[in-house]
Amino acid sequence: MQCKEADLATCLGKPEGATTVESWRFVENTDGLVVTEESGSYYVQPSPGETGIPLEELTALLPQAVEVQMDGAAVTVAITGWSCEDYIPTTEDETEATLWPTVGEYIFIATVEEGYAFDAAPEITVRLRASNAMVALAASLSSSEEYYKH
Repeated sequence: MQCKEADLATCLGKPEGATTVESWRFVENTDGLVVTEESGSYYVQPSPGETGIPLEELTALLPQAVEVQMDGAAVTVAITGWSCEDYIPTTEDETEATLWPTVGEYIFIATVEEGYAFDAAPEITVRLRASNAMVALAASLSSSEEYYKH
């Protein structure tokens, strides 16, 4: 990609006039999920239930702001949206019910208010695990199969 010197910041992904963010952290969403930091990555682990969590409900549980450090000062920057191209629903044929994912890991990327440039957009991994009841049922079915094999 060829960049003219005057347009270098825009060419490299920094909007003209945007403030460069030195470091950041998620601001806790008191009505949402607990965010855990692990080796420089952030994750949450909701209980999806049997039909999963609709996208709008899940993103409402994610952090709604980041605290950024700029010139030694802390500033709160709003998260204006979350996206994840892999978090999509399926439809159950017989009931036509919408089913959201109930297991797996999904990376959600935050969109923040204009005027701030990040090296990489803030992201969080949503780890969905089967509920304890489903795990117990699966273990029960597995042991039943072993019993009937003998």
